[in-house]
Amino acid sequence: MKVSSEAREGRQKTIGASAAGAGGGTLLIVLANSISVESPWRSVLLYAAPSASVLFSILWLWLKVAVANYVQDLQIRSLARRAKETLDQALSNPNTSSKHKEAMRARMEELEVFLADRHMGRIRSTKLITVADVVEAEKTASKTE
Repeated sequence: MKVSSEAREGRQKTIGASAAGAGGGTLLIVLANSISVESPWRSVLLYAAPSASVLFSILWLWLKVAVANYVQDLQIRSLARRAKETLDQALSNPNTSSKHKEAMRARMEELEVFLADRHMGRIRSTKLITVADVVEAEKTASKTE
């Protein structure tokens, strides 16, 4: 059976988040066990470990997506800046024919539309996170543990 790259990537994100959550929960347990038995903080840390594990998983996924989007935005901005510089050079070149300048203006507009659509698409895809979303994320994280 062949697994799609999207399914594989989704599974890798979940595995990474589970590992982060398990590591965070385990760290909390180790920290709790290093505290004296009489300390009330020991019980608090031991009871908080499962919740912390889920929280670390969610935070890891969010951080991974945020960093990936940030890096992709940097790449797109860099490529767009270079394309715009190239188009500006062609438009400011006195030896460029008017027909070629019209084609370069059209490409400049195409680039601007692409960048605007990309930002608008990201705004449209943003949704408010509801309590149901958080509960579903917790269920998913607890299934992978």
